[in-house]
Amino acid sequence: ELTGEPIFSGYTVDSNVPYPDQPHFNLAAFRMPQPNGNAGNFGNSGVGILRNPTWHEWDITLSRRFPITFAGRRNSGIKLQFQAYNVFNEVQFTTLNAAFTFSGPNNSVINSANTGKYTSSGGSNLAAGTIQPRTLGLTARIDW
Repeated sequence: ELTGEPIFSGYTVDSNVPYPDQPHFNLAAFRMPQPNGNAGNFGNSGVGILRNPTWHEWDITLSRRFPITFAGRRNSGIKLQFQAYNVFNEVQFTTLNAAFTFSGPNNSVINSANTGKYTSSGGSNLAAGTIQPRTLGLTARIDW
């Protein structure tokens, strides 16, 4: 059952808590519904109310082939290729832990320390729950 403001908007960040330890949504907005003898424990919150931030990563590849004569072969060439991954270097968050645990006689919420936080490792030297920063590559290839 949803309590408080059900609209996904303006969650206030606590400035006394380090940013990586801030939850992505208000954990106090949820509670276990009261048992109903006829229907069970169905709440009134809709499907899909928890949304991840947008995910869009721009990757670009530019390539050019220069024909040359190499060792007597006319169809030889040099191919230059430039690759850029995450061109605009935008932070992309992944794996939001939205698991709630309800326990006790009054169905109080008992959450893990990671509830509402991004928990996947993004690779070496990356903040948890992010993807790789901008990566550039240059390739030269000789065909003969």
